[in-house]
Amino acid sequence: MFKASKTSSAHTHTHLHLHYDAVAQRKKGSPISNMHRPHAQFGQWAIRTGFYLLAAAAFVSSLSLLVLRYRTLEAEEAAWGAWKAAEGRDETIRLGNALGASSVADHGHDSDAIAKGENFKLWADQLLNTSVPVIMSKRTLRSKEVFSCGGSHVVKFKSYKDLRAITHLADVLPERDLLTTPGKPLHKKYKTCAVVGNSGSLLETQYGDAVDSHEVVIRFNAAKTEGYEQFVGYKTTFRILNSAELKVARDSGEAGITTLRNNDMKDWVKGIQSSPAGGPVALTTDPEFLCHTWAWVRNRGDKPSSGLVGIVMALRMCQKVDIYGFQYSNYFSRYSRPHYYDWERPKKGREKVHPFNREVSLYAQLAKQGYLKVW
Repeated sequence: MFKASKTSSAHTHTHLHLHYDAVAQRKKGSPISNMHRPHAQFGQWAIRTGFYLLAAAAFVSSLSLLVLRYRTLEAEEAAWGAWKAAEGRDETIRLGNALGASSVADHGHDSDAIAKGENFKLWADQLLNTSVPVIMSKRTLRSKEVFSCGGSHVVKFKSYKDLRAITHLADVLPERDLLTTPGKPLHKKYKTCAVVGNSGSLLETQYGDAVDSHEVVIRFNAAKTEGYEQFVGYKTTFRILNSAELKVARDSGEAGITTLRNNDMKDWVKGIQSSPAGGPVALTTDPEFLCHTWAWVRNRGDKPSSGLVGIVMALRMCQKVDIYGFQYSNYFSRYSRPHYYDWERPKKGREKVHPFNREVSLYAQLAKQGYLKVW
């Protein structure tokens, strides 16, 4: 038993010794573990390297996109600058006319230079201080003057003499200009005027009460107010019409002012003569006033828009002018509403007829100089 016990003890000692050696070998690194360690280290290195490469690739890609975007923005900025210079869309506008050109030249500037700041104000004041008939009357019809833009798209007639040849024209004209005082261009007949355009953007506003608070409200063509009072008001004093075929409602209390520039004046005269007595007041712009309006955009485009005619008219007869709904930015977009009262799209090519870009730039400059306020 003793031997057996001794043998058991020896066996136990041998087992413990072998266990100790195995642990020691693992700590030192047995031949087997040393075989796998390089592979494990390589795997870790490969993972780290792959991560760094991916990060570097992402950085290079982002940097490339930034460089490309910068070049694109640079090109866009250059194109935008050229576009503004060509179209007059900067906060300045190319201006000049028979009167303005000589005035600018007197101050040492090219007549086709971009007018801004004090030069713009000087130019605008001189235009407003010039005596120009707004409404054609018997008095102006007797004039021997020729039209400053006669024979153009704006006015086909060349002089008042041509107009005197139209049968019965004198019979339907007022004795004098009803909106301005002849010889006194600085005399403003009305205190406040609202000129309301037809932009679809008006449906995003609540200008109705503000519009109706003005002494005079000018609207255009077929613009409706019924059902849209909260946006555009209900009051109308003058309605500017761009065709002899358009009429104002008989019981509206409005005065219709038609912009006539060619032989459609004959149709206008016939229309008035055939209308029952007691109808709405029917007037027409003086041809020279259309020439004057065109000068405000330096005679660019085939002819000024009805909107510009109404705004220049207001500047000449009102002490304070507010304009509403003259945003043209989306006017020709098929995705936006062109008019607040309908979806009728402007005819193709119309953007080339009226100098809309110059007109918008002009309104911004007039607002900047305090001649009117844009809403």
